[in-house]
Amino acid sequence: MTLAMLLLTLAAALAHAPAWADPPSRAGRLAEMTGTVWLYDAEEREWVQMHRNQTVGEGDRLRADDGSGATVTIGTATLWMDQRSEIEFNALADSRIAVQIVKGGVGLRVRGQESADEWTLRTLEGRFGFEREGLYRVSQLDRGSEAQAWQGKLRFDSRATDAQPVWLGTNEQAEFWWDNGPRTERQPLQQDGFARLILEDNRDLGAQPLVGSGTPVPYVSPEMTGAEDLARYGAWEQSPDYGAVWVPTVVVADWAPYRYGRWMWSARWGYTWVDDMPWGFAPFHYGRWAYWRDRWCWVPGPYVRRPAYAPALVGWVGPGISVGVVVGGGRRPPAALRWLGAAGAARGVDAVLPLQPGLLAPGQSGAESGDRRPAGRAPPVLPP
Repeated sequence: MTLAMLLLTLAAALAHAPAWADPPSRAGRLAEMTGTVWLYDAEEREWVQMHRNQTVGEGDRLRADDGSGATVTIGTATLWMDQRSEIEFNALADSRIAVQIVKGGVGLRVRGQESADEWTLRTLEGRFGFEREGLYRVSQLDRGSEAQAWQGKLRFDSRATDAQPVWLGTNEQAEFWWDNGPRTERQPLQQDGFARLILEDNRDLGAQPLVGSGTPVPYVSPEMTGAEDLARYGAWEQSPDYGAVWVPTVVVADWAPYRYGRWMWSARWGYTWVDDMPWGFAPFHYGRWAYWRDRWCWVPGPYVRRPAYAPALVGWVGPGISVGVVVGGGRRPPAALRWLGAAGAARGVDAVLPLQPGLLAPGQSGAESGDRRPAGRAPPVLPP
C-alpha cells in the first residue's frame, strides 16, 4: 500500500468518527478487580461489565457487586472501591479530580502535595479535601458519612455553608450526619476487612519501585498512569535507534502488541484498546511500540512530567505490516504522517512498524463482548 493510499484509507476510516472536541488528556485505569465491576453506559442507558485495564474518565459511574471490589489508579494516586459501592467521577481533569460516593466506601492514597490538592471526595453530607499526602477512607452510610485518616490530614466541609470545617489527622476517625444541622462525632479508629485490604495494598505499593530497580534515570514519570507495573513485568534497555526502551518479560509465546485484548467504545475517546496483559495500560496509551532485536519493545519517548493519555488505535495495512495510530499523547510522534480530526485539530500518526501477520486479520474487529459501540460504528480496522 502506498503512502497516499494509506492516508486515504485513514481519512475514510476517520470520516465516520463523531465530531468530538479535543478529548481529555488525563485518564484513570481499572488496575485491579475482584468479582464483578460495572460501568454505566450513558448512551445505552445500562450497566456493562468492566475489564481490567479499562480506561476511566470524567463522568464515568462505577459500581461493585456484593463480594466484589476495584482499584483505580490515576498517576501516583490509588482509589480502592469497597464491595456494594457506587461512585461517579464528577471531574477528572488536569488539575482536579472529584469523586461522588453514591453509596459504599472508598480508600484513597495520594502521594505528593500536588496530588493531595487535586482530590476531592463528596458525599451527601459534604466534601472531603486533603491537606497533605496520605492514606484515607471515606464512606457513604445510610445514617451519614464516615471518614478515616490512617496517614495525613483531611478536611471536611459540610453542605451547610456556615458550618466550621472539621479536620482529621493521622489515626483519627469521625462520623458526619445531618440532624437539623450538621453533626460530628469523633470515634476510635476502627478496622474491618476493607480497611485491612487498603492497608495491605498500601504496604505493597510502598515497596514497589515506580520505574525499575537500579534504574539510574527516570525514563517515565510516576504520574504516567500504569507506570507502576513496568518494573514488575519488564526491563529497561538502551537502543541506539530509540533510546530507552522497555521490554516486557511477562508475555505469552506468540504475543504481539494489540493481539490479546479488545476494543471498547467510549463516548469520550471513541474506540479504546483494553489489553489483557497485567501491565497493559501505559505501553498502549503513551509512547509507541517498535520492533528491535527481533522482539517488541515499548518506546516512551522524552520524559514528560505528566504525559497526556491517548486512546490507542491500530489498523491492518497489509501482510506483515501495520500502522499504529496514537491520538494526542505526551509527545509528538517522530513520523511525519498527519491527519485532521473531525474537530479540526491536527493529530500525530505513529511510525509504520513491522508486525507479524495476523495481528488484526482483515475484517477481524478485535472487539469482544463488552463492546458497546453504537450501531454502524466498527472498530478501527483498516483493509489490506
